[in-house]
Amino acid sequence: MNERPETTRFYWGRLPHWEVVRGRYFVTIRLQGAIPQQGLERIARLRDEAERAVINGQDGFRERRVVFRQMEGWLHRSKAVAHMRDPVVADMVVEALESRAMDGTWTLFSYVVMPNHIHAFLRLGRDQADSTDAKPGPATDGALTLVGVLHDFKVWTARQANRLLGRTGQFWQREWFDHWSRSLEQDAGIERYIRANPVQAGLVTEAREWRWLK
Repeated sequence: MNERPETTRFYWGRLPHWEVVRGRYFVTIRLQGAIPQQGLERIARLRDEAERAVINGQDGFRERRVVFRQMEGWLHRSKAVAHMRDPVVADMVVEALESRAMDGTWTLFSYVVMPNHIHAFLRLGRDQADSTDAKPGPATDGALTLVGVLHDFKVWTARQANRLLGRTGQFWQREWFDHWSRSLEQDAGIERYIRANPVQAGLVTEAREWRWLK
């Protein structure tokens, strides 16, 4: 059975972002420049279709899936920007993901760090029925928000990555893709997708060979 949790936030940047109570979020963050201009233009046209669907009273779920598939296809094909191919940088990103799970910022169900993007499946706060145990996070009302914790994660990891790589400038794309899971069946599909990502990208022949995967 699909869940219909209460919406806490819905807003548009260049992509739609929808936050819900106790949401389980599939998040994709890509490197700045990882998708060439041709791909960005195609994604922009599809994004406009998703926005029109929402304006017309639909949830835009199907349209957002099309946007995601287009984005993922470009990420797998594009090799121009791949800072996380450096194992030291990839290890740092994994440590940042795991440390936020340890301190209660989020619960990590699954993740993968790829050369030019990351996928993470997570829930804000500790995975407990009593959400009051969750660590207060970067939000105006003292509650955890997806936009707040991801902004904090991106700023910190970008600073560390630039230091490790001896570079300056924007590391992550400003915006990210997020989708909340509607059911346990979708949970399982998201985790399968994450585990299959390095294989689909042609980086390894079996998921267990990829070091930066949970």
